[in-house]
Amino acid sequence: MPDLINARVGRWREHLATASDGRAWLRLFVVVFPVFLLTAHYAMVSVDTSSAFIPAWHLVHHGNLWLEGMRHPPYWSVHAGGHLVSNREPGVILANVPAYLILYPLGPVALGGALTAAVLTAATVATLYVVVRRLGSPDVALATALVAAFGTSLWSIASAEIWTHTVDALCLALAMLFLTRSGYLAAGAIIGVSAMARPHLIVVAAVLGLYLAFHRRSPRPAVAVGVGGAPGFASLLLLNHAVYGSWTLSGYGSYVTQNLTTSGGAAAHGGAWASAGHYLSNATGFLLSPLCGLLLYLPIALLLIAGLRPAWRAAPAWCRGMLLGGVAYTLVQLKINSYVGGAAFYGYRLATELVVCACPLAVFAYTQWGAQTLWRTNAAKSLAVASVVIQAVGVTLYPIARSAPVKPWRSDFVAAYGNSSLVATIIIAGGIAATLLWCARDRSRNPSAAHAAACAGQSGVQPARRATATAAS
Repeated sequence: MPDLINARVGRWREHLATASDGRAWLRLFVVVFPVFLLTAHYAMVSVDTSSAFIPAWHLVHHGNLWLEGMRHPPYWSVHAGGHLVSNREPGVILANVPAYLILYPLGPVALGGALTAAVLTAATVATLYVVVRRLGSPDVALATALVAAFGTSLWSIASAEIWTHTVDALCLALAMLFLTRSGYLAAGAIIGVSAMARPHLIVVAAVLGLYLAFHRRSPRPAVAVGVGGAPGFASLLLLNHAVYGSWTLSGYGSYVTQNLTTSGGAAAHGGAWASAGHYLSNATGFLLSPLCGLLLYLPIALLLIAGLRPAWRAAPAWCRGMLLGGVAYTLVQLKINSYVGGAAFYGYRLATELVVCACPLAVFAYTQWGAQTLWRTNAAKSLAVASVVIQAVGVTLYPIARSAPVKPWRSDFVAAYGNSSLVATIIIAGGIAATLLWCARDRSRNPSAAHAAACAGQSGVQPARRATATAAS
């Protein structure tokens, strides 16, 4: 039986590797979508996400976003222009509309939002696979896509409910797909659309365009990305004006603009030094907090840090530009609000866009650094499995209903483990076994030949795909 399973998996991988981009995209989508559908949240959803899908249902049934007639309007509702409206961004509301058209006979239930989240996130994973496959080895692309699907917040956040991150992740992945073919105008247009769900993502487009212009010693990439992004950004302003009656980037209220343009409450009690200390504390929590620290809940990120230098030299310019854009976006995000990001979810949330932006460069960190020696390869595999285990424990066991009040130094992972220590231990044991089998698989072959082949095939871009990556750089 194990031999039969291995043979079938091997044939599937071979067919996936040789399929066209479209067929490969569909095959991976079909694999991850059922898992996302199974683990999505259909009850006890966050007030953040219900405040996005309820207006979509209302738009489908009543043709407007005026919610004052609802018996139970969304939690995040504000009075604007004489009406009661949700303060969620238009992009995430509109993303739910197709699902509620399909589910027209039903009321404003969470099912539509869950279906939308599962579909969009599965599409994100499939798109990331195609992106990475264009950069190099299909095997590395498959491993990257599966770790992105089940080892990051794409599983616990983006696929579980219809957050703004659900829409953003797909838009960023699509933008990178066009960047592999030097499609700067299209990439800018898609990032502009993503700003309709999370306005400060326009920072990614700005940094990407400027970096590509600097790298190419030409303003053309910056102009193309900027011109492409302008319609989406303009649409955000127009839609918000129609809903709120004013030219605004967000319906969230004044706290966003106040936090961006002032030093915040910390400065009121200690000036610039207090403000800087507050920001540093926020950034530290973003990376290291037991509640949602990125490095604790995504240990595979350590691979990018360790292999950043060789990856930076080998990767196409757009990969570097996307990482810089993701970092700049995150710095702005940490200025806007706390790294915690609220309650009723597991692990980190606000780092989702950074994770997607960093994905292509992380691949080069593995091929240029991790795959060069056996211990690094095994370490990378161990970190990848650890990331999946951490997400699996949270997705299956985390008590969403008991996540509030938020305690920044409480561990979400420990809370999930305590909810069912037996199941969590089984998941962890399975992760350890998977790591040992994965690492031992190569050693069971001719070790020197297997490692030489790994270094040759993974240390850069495969010859058949080298021209594409070179052109995109």
